[in-house]
Amino acid sequence: MKIPDFELHSVKSLSEACKLLAKYGPRAKAIAGGTDLLVDLKEHLVAVEHLVSLSEIPEADAITFAKGKLSIGALATLSSVASNPFIQKHFPALSDTALSMATPQIRNTGTIGGNIASAVPSADIPPALMCADAHIITISTKGKKNIPIRNFFAGVRKTVLEKDGLIKTIEIDIPKSNMGVSYQKFALREAAALAVVGVAAMIETERNIIKDVCIVLGAVAPTPVIAHQACKFLNGKEPTTANFNQAGVIACDEGKPISDIRASKEYRCHLIGVLTRRALTEAYKKASKNGGNK
Repeated sequence: MKIPDFELHSVKSLSEACKLLAKYGPRAKAIAGGTDLLVDLKEHLVAVEHLVSLSEIPEADAITFAKGKLSIGALATLSSVASNPFIQKHFPALSDTALSMATPQIRNTGTIGGNIASAVPSADIPPALMCADAHIITISTKGKKNIPIRNFFAGVRKTVLEKDGLIKTIEIDIPKSNMGVSYQKFALREAAALAVVGVAAMIETERNIIKDVCIVLGAVAPTPVIAHQACKFLNGKEPTTANFNQAGVIACDEGKPISDIRASKEYRCHLIGVLTRRALTEAYKKASKNGGNK
């Protein structure tokens, strides 16, 4: 299908982009990698007259590490996230997640900010970031905001961004040495497939006891879901296979999966249990390797 005609605006700053978005309102959208937006335009899922290109903004893709915090520019590509040495060293679950997505061509173009802002329920990046309690720094004509990613999503393809707002950076406090984070997903093929179910888990251990835990379910509800009851069950317990299995059973009741062309509701519930156990097991191994049993 043909992409409708539009006027392309190239900007040199996020502030300039926000002004154009405010000026043209619902007739305009920002475009970075375009791996989602161009498909939506082609399939007539969205209609715009103006596209504001962010690709020439200096340093908007910068990835830095300072004072125990990772700062990732929204225009950083998935490939750069996957290969960045700071991320590989301090938050390997994020680099692993980015590497598991789509194809090399898509990863070389698609951006981390786009994956978050698109607010697609099956997106892989948000669950991993939610486990790490990441914050989204946004900018609009009204100024900047610091929004916990746990409060960022409002529904399918909906966020709390202002109409003229953009993601500027993603900020993550480096996990403690006794923490481990893992993201596990199931897709219908090995590459270039959306997650049928995704589960991210963070475990903090001390003397072989779970001190803190976070489990986030993806692709089973309009937005990523924190499995609070499963986390409550695990807190203070030993990180055993039996406890991880039971947490998976509890997490099954906290998702709201639907049946669609990729899987039935019942199969997704089964996957929640399996992937929760796998993510917790992997997160615990990482925490133990980092000294979480001392």
